[in-house]
Amino acid sequence: HLWAGGSPLETYYYANLLMPGAAAQVKGLLRNFLAIQEKETGFIDWKPGPVGQRSHIMATPLLASLAWKYYQVTQDKAFLEEIFDGLFRFILSWFDPWHDQDGDGIPEWEHPRQFCFEYHPVFDRWQACSQGADIAKAESPALNAFLYREIQALSRMAEAIGMSDSILVLPPLGKKLAAAIAESWDA
Repeated sequence: HLWAGGSPLETYYYANLLMPGAAAQVKGLLRNFLAIQEKETGFIDWKPGPVGQRSHIMATPLLASLAWKYYQVTQDKAFLEEIFDGLFRFILSWFDPWHDQDGDGIPEWEHPRQFCFEYHPVFDRWQACSQGADIAKAESPALNAFLYREIQALSRMAEAIGMSDSILVLPPLGKKLAAAIAESWDA
């Protein structure tokens, strides 16, 4: 499975190493994810491989944040305009019934790999000392934080390209995520 492409977490990490000197490569990495996006649903595969491999699980929500980082380095407004709609549909897809199974407006992970939890003692199903809980039934402050950050990045992108009116659905989603994050905090 390690040969089957890079995940958004890995891509985000590598992009931080590459920029600003190799911003064109970061642009290419973002295009790779968006090139395999399902246009109707907004779904982007978590780990698209170089010869068509797919994980069939949703990408970790980090792509809009990465695109915003790229823009801050390059000021490439044309690229933001090119990818904005795809990133917008991707974030909205996290709020569909498949990813919000309990219908409360707070999405759930679908697989432990999305956030490198495959060996987490709560979600691992293969270790005797693990609980084997279903991550799709657990609401995660980490996922909420990722999505909140993505909504903020998309809002900044929309402002930069003059499309703020097209994302009116995002601020209420962001508020709901922020409230869920605050509610889950335990000092």
